[in-house]
Amino acid sequence: MNGRPTESNPSATALDPREDPATEATSELATTSDRPFDPGGSPELHRSLAEVKGQAQFLLYLADQIEESLQQFAEEADASHSAFLCKVLSMYSGQLEVKYQSLGERIAETCQEVYLTVRERDAG
Repeated sequence: MNGRPTESNPSATALDPREDPATEATSELATTSDRPFDPGGSPELHRSLAEVKGQAQFLLYLADQIEESLQQFAEEADASHSAFLCKVLSMYSGQLEVKYQSLGERIAETCQEVYLTVRERDAG
């Protein structure tokens, strides 16, 4: 077993004779990597898309932190801790604004790269 109980006995901890899914995925990758793979765009486009996703995840993180800090701020009775939370909120909101602007620019560049990729494929 690979750390999971068997279906016949959910509390059993005996080893399952089947191969570990992680090993199966690795062996599958080995066979698929032998075949040519066209990711449907240039490596630059895929790097750009990964960057957009990373920046978007960071924006979500900042928004979550702002929500959490606002909740704490609303419930805080201590003036010194409230002042600290004000500074934290100011820092988070400043970062959110800057990252939002840079993400918008990066999205526009990435969309242009997608457009060019599609156009090249249609022309070819």
